[in-house]
Amino acid sequence: MIERKTQTVEYWQGFSLAPADTEFLRNRLLDAERPLTTRELAQALVTERCRREEADLRAELARGAIYQPKKRFAVGDKLLFPALEFRLGEVVELRPGENPEHGEFDVITVDFGASRRQRSFAAGLSGPHKLNADASDLLIAGDLISPEKLLATIASAVPASLAAQLGAQPDFATFEDRWLHRDLLAEIHVGHLNIAEAVIEMRGVPVDTRTLVKELDLPTEIKPEVLAFSLQSALLA
Repeated sequence: MIERKTQTVEYWQGFSLAPADTEFLRNRLLDAERPLTTRELAQALVTERCRREEADLRAELARGAIYQPKKRFAVGDKLLFPALEFRLGEVVELRPGENPEHGEFDVITVDFGASRRQRSFAAGLSGPHKLNADASDLLIAGDLISPEKLLATIASAVPASLAAQLGAQPDFATFEDRWLHRDLLAEIHVGHLNIAEAVIEMRGVPVDTRTLVKELDLPTEIKPEVLAFSLQSALLA
């Protein structure tokens, strides 16, 4: 089985937001159309990172046939070598093997490109060999840790790191460990803020944000949860 990097402690210790992650979180918030907690975003991103790695592995394995000593190959075949970190090579020469202990077999010469030397491999071997694994066998994922368990164990530091990194992103608004993309925020202008402050002063006690929203002339098509978050975010600015 191929070891997934997302299954290692080292991978998550070095966690940092890539542009693709930022775009993914933006779309996640736009799809949700409501504020999401840091942990909800972290769980979604860990799941997405695992999905991406699996897709990349499958694309990598689709570049050529997996080299297996039991198979026979022809000049021009593109082969992937699991024992060489899935290096891609092309068969450039084919000749009969000369070891009587193995019966009839071929020796293929594989070219790995200008910066790497050519190497020879056996092909058409009749005996068992540990490299006789199909692509489907290499992708077996029965023992993988689920994204949910990853976040609870080796990726447990991701939420704190994510919050710090998202906080430096101008397109993400936050309030009390919840996040919303600014494209979703209702427009809160200075007039709204003045009205909210006046209501608070008149009542002389803490006022729930949803109550304040009712005093403002805000678009009714926007969800109340988003309106409240928009006002909270604006009041903190």
